[in-house]
Amino acid sequence: MEIGDEPTNAYEEALIAFGGPFVGGLGAAACSLAASSLESQLLFAVADIGFFLNAINLLPLGTMDGGRIASAIHKHTLLVGLGIGVGALWYLPIYNPFAYLIVLSVAYTTGKRYYADYQISKVRDSCL
Repeated sequence: MEIGDEPTNAYEEALIAFGGPFVGGLGAAACSLAASSLESQLLFAVADIGFFLNAINLLPLGTMDGGRIASAIHKHTLLVGLGIGVGALWYLPIYNPFAYLIVLSVAYTTGKRYYADYQISKVRDSCL
């Protein structure tokens, strides 16, 4: 597989999607080790933000890496991620407007995917 090629199967899709959070986690771990050895509060903060962003990125939501991994498993797992996002916004006191934008974009991409699958199955059924 070359740079720019689309993954050909679910295994390649999941490996590519795991790559970013894995490398990001290694970077955050390196910052954490450096913070411990240098006793730097700034590096501890950078490591904390790195771990947090990688954890958020692994949620099974839309076009984030967790969503790519979940859709490689099965297309209905994106609905689980959408439920997690909507449930978090409904039950948790989240005051960040970006959280609402993320859930709206996830809802849009999930709906778009299901509508496209519906159109494909409708055309396929009409051809039979």
